[in-house]
Amino acid sequence: MIDTPTLFILGAGASQPYGYPTGADLRKDIINNFAYDFSKLEVTGQENDKDIISESVGNFIKYFNESSLKSIDQYLAINPRHYKYIGKIAITLSILKHENKSCFNEKISDAKEDWYNLLYNRMVKNCKNPDDYNKFFNNKVAFISFNYDRSLEYYLYNSFYHSFNQESNSIRTINNYIPFKIIHVYGSVGPLSLLNWYNNQITPTPDYARTYNNRYIVVQKRSEGIRVIGDERNDESINEQIKKLFQDYKRIFFLGFGYAPENLDILDLPNNIDSQSAIYGSAKGMTAK
Repeated sequence: MIDTPTLFILGAGASQPYGYPTGADLRKDIINNFAYDFSKLEVTGQENDKDIISESVGNFIKYFNESSLKSIDQYLAINPRHYKYIGKIAITLSILKHENKSCFNEKISDAKEDWYNLLYNRMVKNCKNPDDYNKFFNNKVAFISFNYDRSLEYYLYNSFYHSFNQESNSIRTINNYIPFKIIHVYGSVGPLSLLNWYNNQITPTPDYARTYNNRYIVVQKRSEGIRVIGDERNDESINEQIKKLFQDYKRIFFLGFGYAPENLDILDLPNNIDSQSAIYGSAKGMTAK
């Protein structure tokens, strides 16, 4: 069990071992594959809707490619009026596609980077009996994620469900399985209850189940949960939650985090840390400086 209050701050690299794109990978996937992926969606409504949207898709890909900007978020922040809507569709479709192909545990390519497994096994280390599942909830962990995917929530839920399967009737909701604070700073592609492609272990809501089949309306709905730089959002609420986490959790791990200035500003660093904070950070691919 993790007794020391520990805060994990996650960037794109934290999800990469499980098949999710970094910022550079997301740009490449959108430029190379978004037009084809979009063409497979069923766009309902007027007959010319898909033609109109497809034209926007083509223009968006062309200009994003020619912009040479590394970040899709930066590009959409600079061009909100023309391409924010279709850009969020592109991001959502890419993330959903990668969720569908994601892999865990023995299936990942490099076991040394499987920090989800390391974390979960540390959280259940003291569980030896069936009714020890309650000990899992006493772990003092919280997460601030800059990612759109739900892989962390899924892994914790799925692992706990199968670890204490005979006790599953005692814990009926996802919030009960995962009582730990998880903040998605830029939103996500939907709550965990809508994640329905992992062996049907998580039951989707009726509306989602009825519409899901890579249809445009579903991707559009999921894209509404995404926020990019410049979007209006309830910043005060998120900022207060982040501030409280830094007050309550003094051991801090930055994992797969690029330390971009705009993200450090959202975390209000260094203002939110003090002399009592113990800070660790991964720096894969970075220089010593």
